[in-house]
Amino acid sequence: CYHCPPYDGVQIHPLSKTNEDFSKNKTFTAMSKLIRDLKVTDNIAFRAGELSFDGWVIKRKAAEELIKTGRSLTADDFAPDLKQKRVDMKIGLDVAWLASKAIVDKIVLVTADSDFVPAMKFARQEGVQVVLVTMGHMLVKQDLKEHADELRSVTYP
Repeated sequence: CYHCPPYDGVQIHPLSKTNEDFSKNKTFTAMSKLIRDLKVTDNIAFRAGELSFDGWVIKRKAAEELIKTGRSLTADDFAPDLKQKRVDMKIGLDVAWLASKAIVDKIVLVTADSDFVPAMKFARQEGVQVVLVTMGHMLVKQDLKEHADELRSVTYP
């Protein structure tokens, strides 16, 4: 399982100027528990990326309302801009390593991200079958589909 631990920093809110402690919210608590549970689940290896705080953004719905109504900004109109780092690279490197060492016969990628095409191509050149699971994403790029041996769409409740 490749994922980022939740962000736990403290940042100053751009409008209210209050300290926002991300380690105190429900998302942090729930995600921390999920990751702790995954780490001790049989046959699961957890590979951690990093979540970086890149400032604050105005929520899309708030921006639409601001344009439409001309109302004033509120503190709730802002959301943290959090970006996942290093996860895609770790997946790509692991796909290449597993394929080059002939450790596996088949790799299942659950993604709709075409950044994985080079890793998929490499794995297939090494004789490894690549199964692409898109989780019901409708906008999967054609080249991602082309470089999979099998395509599956699984929807999660």
